[in-house]
This record gives sequence, structure tokens and C-alpha cells, in this order.
Amino acid sequence: MDEQIEAEDAMTAPVTVGFWSSETILSRGRAEQVVLPFDRGKVDTASYRLTVGSEIFVTPHSKDVAPKYKTKQQLSAGQTIIIPSGQFAILITHQKVQIPADTIGFIGLRSGPKMRGLVNVSGFHVDPGYKGQLVFSVFNAGPLDVHVSQGDDWFMISFAGLDRASGRVREKPGFDSIPSSLLSPLSGQVLTLKGVDTKIDETEERLIERLHAIERDHTITRWAALLVLAALIALGVRTCTTTANAAVPAQTVHEVQPDA
Repeated sequence: MDEQIEAEDAMTAPVTVGFWSSETILSRGRAEQVVLPFDRGKVDTASYRLTVGSEIFVTPHSKDVAPKYKTKQQLSAGQTIIIPSGQFAILITHQKVQIPADTIGFIGLRSGPKMRGLVNVSGFHVDPGYKGQLVFSVFNAGPLDVHVSQGDDWFMISFAGLDRASGRVREKPGFDSIPSSLLSPLSGQVLTLKGVDTKIDETEERLIERLHAIERDHTITRWAALLVLAALIALGVRTCTTTANAAVPAQTVHEVQPDA
């Protein structure tokens, strides 16, 4: 009986609590396949670098954007896609993760994309038991467009040990692509300060073009009116001349007779 109690205590005994060091990431990461594929070159001091995968969705910056850009796109090797200033993007990682039951993951953007204005607006932790790729939602809060390519080291994950293995782990399958449920709320045009400024500029350009068209129409109308007036004046002068000539009586020529 005592041996059974001791065995149960051993199973529920607290494990080491705290963030994983690079050594723990190297040992457990490969042995337990916490990250697939595992590359020891992507292990930092207390985190693992995750790269941009093969799918991306960028919110339309204009209502005139072609329909094919209003859904997720395949990001092939060497291809670059722009995240315009003031727009959202949804990206998926190349790597899959398998979070152990005694561990929780913390995810975020690395300093490089942050310095260019990107902000992570998705979740910040990964539940114990999660298996799959990770999906990130970012917002370009910077003044310039940001370019992204497959394989960019944009993301990071850190691991923290729990006091024991969790009895409640995530059983729902993880992501293997960007789900369409995340795209529908963002498929329309997203108005931002830059977008509003662009619309103002476009409206101003259309107004200037319209004013120029009105000026051209006014000029044509004015010249047409002058031509009509000139034609009326010429017609009036001709009519008056004809009438005056008709009113002059014909002179009678009298033959002079010689005196008898």
C-alpha cells in the first residue's frame, strides 16, 4: 500500500518550473519532436525561431483590388508579397509544433518585423497538447509597406514548464492551413488613416478632372454661342440689305422730244 502511494506521489510530483533554456530546447525539442522540422541553428538563448510558411492573406487596401487578392494566396519560394501600411495580414508558420502536456508555449513577433511597424494581434500562448502549425495575425502600423517572403524568420516561440503535466490538454486538431473562418471578417476593404487619405486624394483628383471637363464644356458652349450669334448677325444684316434694296423705287427714264 505504501509503495502504491509513493508511486502515485512520484507521478504527480512537481516538475521543474520555468522557461526552457536553449539547452532544454535542444534536448527536449529534438527528442520529443516539439518542433518539426527541428533545426538546431534556429535555437536562440531561450526561444526557437519560426519562419513564414507557404500561405498568406492580406486585407484589400482598395475596393478595386482583383478578387484573387481577396482570399489567401500561396507564397512560393523566392516570392515577395507586400503588406500595405494600415492593413492586416494572416500568416502561417512553416514549422509544426507539438506542445508537451507539462509545457505551455508563448509566441510572438521577433524584433525585426516589429521595427518595421508590424504588431501581433493574434494569440500569445499555445496550449499544452497542441499539435499543428501556428497562425499569426499581424497589423502594419508603420508608415511604409512591408515585404514578406517564405522562410523569413519573423516569429518566435518560448516554452515554460508547468508544475506538473496538465490533465486537460488540447485535443482539437491544430492548423495545417489558414482557415477560411479567419478570412471572412477581413475580406472587405479595411479603412485606415492612410486609406482615408488615399480616398481623399482620389476624390480630389476626380474633382479636378471634373472641373477641367466643365471648363472645357463651358469653353465649347461659349464658342458655339458666339458662332450662332455671329451667324444671326450676318443673317440679319443680309436680310436688312435685301429689304432696303427692294424698297427703293425704280427711276423712270423720259425721252426728250426736240422742239418743232
